[in-house]
Amino acid sequence: APDLWAVGVSVVGYFNWMTAMSNERGYLQRYDRQKMGHPDTDADRFRKYSPIYFLDSIRAPVLFTGGAHDPRCPVTEARAMVEEMQKMGKTVDYLEFPDEGHSPRKMSNQIRLHERAIEWLTRYLPDA
Repeated sequence: APDLWAVGVSVVGYFNWMTAMSNERGYLQRYDRQKMGHPDTDADRFRKYSPIYFLDSIRAPVLFTGGAHDPRCPVTEARAMVEEMQKMGKTVDYLEFPDEGHSPRKMSNQIRLHERAIEWLTRYLPDA
């Protein structure tokens, strides 16, 4: 339902289960295999739940964020989404925290995230 979205902000998202699982730590791989299966035997399921395979459906501007030391949602995933969306001419931006993990813990980074998200939402949300 791409028409339902006016704008998006993705905080520590999962975008490609196939590559994300291979890039995450072992204990997280084991957990994800219990929930999602194995990439070799459950590839259709992995693709079904991986937004990177549905980029052509995204119409809204999207701000992606990520922490450089995130063991759960590697920033390589967000970077790949941004790169592919830019190639497609979509409105996209990216905010990476070089000193954070899964989500910003430092107050200064939390403030930065919220200010950036508010600016993004304000810019692209239609007037109500």
